[in-house]
Amino acid sequence: MSDTEVHHVANDAPAPRVDTDDDKVPVRTESETEELRISARRNTPKSKGNFCCIAKEYYSEYSNLIDSLHIMPRIMIHHRRFKVNSTYGLTLNIRNNGLYPRLIQVSTDSPVDTSISIPELDLHRYLETDQTLEVKIWIRATTSRDINRRRHIYVESFHPNIIFQVPIIVVYKLEEPSLCEFLTLPRCVPNNKSYYEMIIYNPTKERIRMRFRNTNRGLTLNTLNKDLLPPKDYIKVLLVFHVQKLQSLKGFFNIKFGVSRYS
Repeated sequence: MSDTEVHHVANDAPAPRVDTDDDKVPVRTESETEELRISARRNTPKSKGNFCCIAKEYYSEYSNLIDSLHIMPRIMIHHRRFKVNSTYGLTLNIRNNGLYPRLIQVSTDSPVDTSISIPELDLHRYLETDQTLEVKIWIRATTSRDINRRRHIYVESFHPNIIFQVPIIVVYKLEEPSLCEFLTLPRCVPNNKSYYEMIIYNPTKERIRMRFRNTNRGLTLNTLNKDLLPPKDYIKVLLVFHVQKLQSLKGFFNIKFGVSRYS
């Protein structure tokens, strides 16, 4: 079993923002909004309606929060090990397929050797419906220490607050499932929830069964029973943090993840 530290700050929401002329979200007509709703329904698989109430709630959140924001690629795989003082360029595309504009922020957990480049005109602006944001990522390590470690690009969207984890994984000599050692949930206030989508990658040629154990009543893990890691593929785990159930929490707690060979 392995531990994943989860950091979260409750009751510490950012100060209310004052809208300027540049920040105002354009108003859509009823016909335009209805047209977008119909388009969104067409893109939703029919099988999503054939589940119990918990699954329906999950699919509702999944469709509105995750499916509506299309991130490509969802995981970045590098087959060869990185070399010192060599520059590696990657491109990440984020498209908003939802009904409303989304405020997007992109960051990394490895600022020492990983840089993010976004066109100046796209900084701190809402991503409109059917609009794509192109993000350039540059990796250049000046030391061999932990050069092939797992890195992450974080795509954070506000209202509701959700973080999408985009791993950068070097599969050179990687023989065990890859998951993050710690994660930080988005800030939110009581009476609200924050979300985090985590990626678990299987570099082996075998199916691997995942086992989740969570004793925190303010946190739910949603996988829709997808507990099998396909060979050389990944699964998504949606973490939902219910702040109200824990009153106030400031610090970290652990989630246990275990893996076993599938027979």
